[in-house]
Amino acid sequence: MQGLKESKWGWLWLKRILGLEPNWVRLVSARISADEDYMFFVSLTRHHSQVQPFEYVRLLLYYYARVLFLFDPANEQMVQSAQGLIQMMRAIFRRRVDADCDVLQRAGIDRAMTLVASEPQKNRREIFTTLYYLSKGGLYLKAGIPKDASIQHMVYSVPAMLQSILPHLDGRSLNVLNYAVPKMQNAYHAGKSFSELRNMSEIPTEAFNSAAKLFGQPPSHLGS
Repeated sequence: MQGLKESKWGWLWLKRILGLEPNWVRLVSARISADEDYMFFVSLTRHHSQVQPFEYVRLLLYYYARVLFLFDPANEQMVQSAQGLIQMMRAIFRRRVDADCDVLQRAGIDRAMTLVASEPQKNRREIFTTLYYLSKGGLYLKAGIPKDASIQHMVYSVPAMLQSILPHLDGRSLNVLNYAVPKMQNAYHAGKSFSELRNMSEIPTEAFNSAAKLFGQPPSHLGS
């Protein structure tokens, strides 16, 4: 995607250092399709029988951090777009988000983008993202982002994913979601940089773990 930071090196670096790719376990995936008119279609996949609803929350948290990381801090337009996304998420979570929440309306983008029930057929861009559990512990989000996806496609893809995961969450997972996203917001507001590689993982991990501890959300222990 033109203008966004190249993230492939981070993916190759992780593979080289850890050497764990053959032992990774896929948890959940999202495929986000969008056209030039910002019509979005989101397809979610659960890959393992033991995967619990809260993994969709983690998918969102990690994806949110990944999208912010893509915006080049040396480019003023990119910084403004990142800040716009952060403000959008703040507006959404100003009140509790439940299963029947109209995310796009809360974000003030319901006239700018549309979530549709079938995949756009013309000039669509497809974003593929999968959350993996590593055999030695930890999580990793792998994302495939097309070069022709615009900045606005990436910004809108986050609330599109959020809206799409809500029907899959139970009460406890909703509690975790409503605590973890503002926790991430607080980290960014406190000055933690969304463009630092380590924060791409640390901020969503710390946010989820804090919420899980508060609400008694069990961790996932999956065998390969």
